[in-house]
Amino acid sequence: MKTPRLELGDEQLRAFAQEVLEVCLAHWRRVPEQPVWTPPDSKVLDRALRKPIPEQPGDRGAILTQLRDTVFSAQANLAHPRFFGFVPGASNFVGALGDLLASAHNPFAGSWLEGAGAQTVERTVIEWLAKEVGLPYGAGGLFLSGGSIANMTAIIAAREWKFGTNKWSQGAIYFSGETHASVRRMLHFLGFEKRQVRPIPSDADFRLPIEALRKQMEEDERQGLIPFCVVANAGTTNTGAVDPLAELSALCKKRRAWLHVDGAYGGVAVMCEEGKAALQGIELADSITLDPHKWLSQPYASSCLLVRDPRTLAAAFRVSADYLQDAEGDWNMWDYGPEMTRPFRALKLWLSLEVFGAAAFREAIAQGFALARLAEANIAGMEGWRIVTPAGMGIVTFAHEPEGMAAAAVDTHNSAIAGQCLRQGFAFVVTTRVRGRVALRLCTINPRTTEEDILATVRHLGQLAGEVA
Repeated sequence: MKTPRLELGDEQLRAFAQEVLEVCLAHWRRVPEQPVWTPPDSKVLDRALRKPIPEQPGDRGAILTQLRDTVFSAQANLAHPRFFGFVPGASNFVGALGDLLASAHNPFAGSWLEGAGAQTVERTVIEWLAKEVGLPYGAGGLFLSGGSIANMTAIIAAREWKFGTNKWSQGAIYFSGETHASVRRMLHFLGFEKRQVRPIPSDADFRLPIEALRKQMEEDERQGLIPFCVVANAGTTNTGAVDPLAELSALCKKRRAWLHVDGAYGGVAVMCEEGKAALQGIELADSITLDPHKWLSQPYASSCLLVRDPRTLAAAFRVSADYLQDAEGDWNMWDYGPEMTRPFRALKLWLSLEVFGAAAFREAIAQGFALARLAEANIAGMEGWRIVTPAGMGIVTFAHEPEGMAAAAVDTHNSAIAGQCLRQGFAFVVTTRVRGRVALRLCTINPRTTEEDILATVRHLGQLAGEVA
């Protein structure tokens, strides 16, 4: 029998699938042994990859070798136990297998007609997460590509909830200066004018100050603006700061404004006791962004938006068309967000939770808190080092400040330490700015990271500080 187009024969497919799986498993086994980062060479990548489209079949073994040696070697090793930059996407192989299952079966997770099983899994995981953060029974949401789109979806829902079909050109939205840059970007994409976007300088603890927010709302109302949404942080990317969520909820209720909590980084920390204490009030939000591809170690892209009342999403996004009439029903996920075409994003997290159990994830999150405190304690004990912001939500920032060195030189000095650390490939540590000054930053949420990884990295940075001085 002739093999159909765009398919391999059974034996060829089985052999190729096994080769692909072996490449993946070999990578996974070698994660701790590989450099955490190697500087990419654009000329090598261009020579290997930027070529005319192939017209004829290629050698499958050679194709996999090229991927392994060229494409997948030119990336940061995010799963490495000493990757501390940005927010580590540690992933896990069971989640990756979930992606394989989802891609192979390829359900359309937009409508019940085409993907009832996928939609049921997605609703189940959303219900699990909503319960973890304390939202009431009946809360809902959906999986999206990332925190940026989740935040945007929440803002659209808030705008529709407040203004409906009325003009929203007088609507004002508020957040602290520590809020993720994606919020500003999405507001620009959505057409908000600068006068409607109201960043509030953060307080000494990098939190959104209630009194300053209240005064700004009152002043805006006198100027004819309508406060409609506050974006609060549940663990900022820079320092792990958590805004006063309960107080913000009370203020929003009084002003009839929507409270959205950007918990893309820290929101899932509520699954452990220390995180639950730090995130008190998150259960009062109207909507919450969570990114399982961060602290829950899922492959990209795994983000979700939770909402107290799913009807607010349907009011903002549901549309009808003649060619959709046979798919219309009680629950179509395309009615609750911006995407019509939706992949089965929830499967990876569902499979991970089913295989490992939630307790394993709770322990991993708690470890992230503990490792940041360990790093802080050891850095504070080294001569010439200063803790810039204490360990909070798995993040600590710090700087080496040699005696007598001018402030500008100190900033350059710390940037040089981070640069040298990256080039050596021992640990991935990068800088940020805190109150305008350069600081080194560790984000310690990778479940593979051990206490020895922390201690070795701190020692290594101490050595580098002497070398680049």
